[in-house]
Amino acid sequence: MDSLIGTLLNSLSLSYSETQKLSLYVDLLFKFDQSKRLTGKEPLNEWLVNHLEDSVKSCRLFSPDLTYFDIGSGNGLPGIVFSILYPSADITLFDNDSKKIQFLKTIVYRLGLNAKVLEGCLREEEFKTVPRGTVLIYRAFSPKELTFKTVRALPKFNHFVYSTSSQKFILDPKKVLEYELSSKIKRKIAIF
Repeated sequence: MDSLIGTLLNSLSLSYSETQKLSLYVDLLFKFDQSKRLTGKEPLNEWLVNHLEDSVKSCRLFSPDLTYFDIGSGNGLPGIVFSILYPSADITLFDNDSKKIQFLKTIVYRLGLNAKVLEGCLREEEFKTVPRGTVLIYRAFSPKELTFKTVRALPKFNHFVYSTSSQKFILDPKKVLEYELSSKIKRKIAIF
């Protein structure tokens, strides 16, 4: 496992500190995964490209000076990666699963990250407490969930992000950023 992670991280032009923290994150994730089922059933090499590399590359499309709210953080992607690469950014990880929250809190503590971890069921009221200009990150929500849960709150935000690999966007984005993974898979990030 270490050689796969090392090869990927070396290919991403990361600092020594970033490489160390991402490597520890992946180690802890797969240790927790045995009991918490955080990564799915993908083989490690596919998981590293489809999720870790994807998170690093998408993070680099944004500024470290913004506020980020990762909704449905689950196993920490991409919010943990954003927190590692942008250590001074204001990042909040949000999930409603207590086992995932426990994992996220452990990761934030063990890696010494500046991220906040919040637990609960996301309702429209929660959006009212998120500062204007926050980048909302949805990575694992279906477009229907995305649209119906958040559409009324969207005008409040300067940025709204939804990352997807193959699904069409239900709402019309202001801008679509594209990037490619080492496996030649193309990804899109829509900014609303």
